[in-house]
Amino acid sequence: MLMTFGCQEDDEIEVENTSTNQPNFELQYYSWEHFKQRHKSLANKISSINQDAAFQRGASSSTYGFTIDETEVQVIAQEGFATYTFPVHRETEEMTVVENYVLKQFDDGTYQQYLLTYHY
Repeated sequence: MLMTFGCQEDDEIEVENTSTNQPNFELQYYSWEHFKQRHKSLANKISSINQDAAFQRGASSSTYGFTIDETEVQVIAQEGFATYTFPVHRETEEMTVVENYVLKQFDDGTYQQYLLTYHY
């Protein structure tokens, strides 16, 4: 036995996309030199964290136990704040862990800082 079904007229469904929830941010990568020129006070803060590392790039800070990699910075700017993300290195690094130092600066001049650890 064979049965078939059909409609004389298919209803068309129109989907209207009225969502305006587009992310509103700007993502850029800067060299350390470019970052220092544009954000002197933040650059000084980051350099002070690395400074007790016997003035050697790549040496670990004895105070914090890590060094902020100053070769490149990721900048995400949004309305109200910007985040500056730097890779972090330790003297003994785990192969399954990635760390970033994130400095979040608000438009009123205040900031928050984070050490983010990603296990994979």
